[in-house]
Amino acid sequence: MRITDDRYHRDQLRLDLAMRMIRHEARTATIQSWTGLTADRVRKLHRQYVCDAGAMARRHRGKPPRQSAFFLRNADLRRQAAALGGLYALLGLFRADTARVGPAGPSPAWAELFCEAYETYLQLGLGVGITFEHGAYLLEALQRGTDLRPGCCGACSAFTIIDTQRRMPPHCPLCEDEWGGSSNPAALATPLATGRVRIPADNRHDSPEPQYLRRSLRRSGQ
Repeated sequence: MRITDDRYHRDQLRLDLAMRMIRHEARTATIQSWTGLTADRVRKLHRQYVCDAGAMARRHRGKPPRQSAFFLRNADLRRQAAALGGLYALLGLFRADTARVGPAGPSPAWAELFCEAYETYLQLGLGVGITFEHGAYLLEALQRGTDLRPGCCGACSAFTIIDTQRRMPPHCPLCEDEWGGSSNPAALATPLATGRVRIPADNRHDSPEPQYLRRSLRRSGQ
């Protein structure tokens, strides 16, 4: 009886998670990967949610987002991406193994933690420019660290997202806004006397040798 109960509980968790992701308009392939449900089961759940409950949830088709530049498009998106990335750090969603992103196989617990981070981001009221699928790719991009990586603001020590192609000291979008987009390192290094609440950075995410510096060193050595 215990085995049957445990199996029922696991199946129910997966169904609840799938419905949660459907409400955030996640793609069928993403729901499959994170819950272990079949594509047919996901489609039936979507029809049940939309038709029976009368809810509004679009089914996105095509390839998921794969452009890191999306998060750097404007100041508003940079602020939202930094807030969401900080929530990933606070909830421990970054993996030590950068070669593997996302849950190791069907892991409802990991996916629920991601949903919690994304829903908290929506509740912050910073905007809704980052969809669920964009949020999933943001975590993947930060995990890989090729174009974007987690880091620490050089002015206020808050969590920020570092563009590895940018040849400037890293600063969070709030500090850049307060200094009027200044690129002066001395100005940005001045402590800010504000009462803003920021997500503190974890220095373990801040590599002492950014990608642009590694490239410069390799060129100078040639």
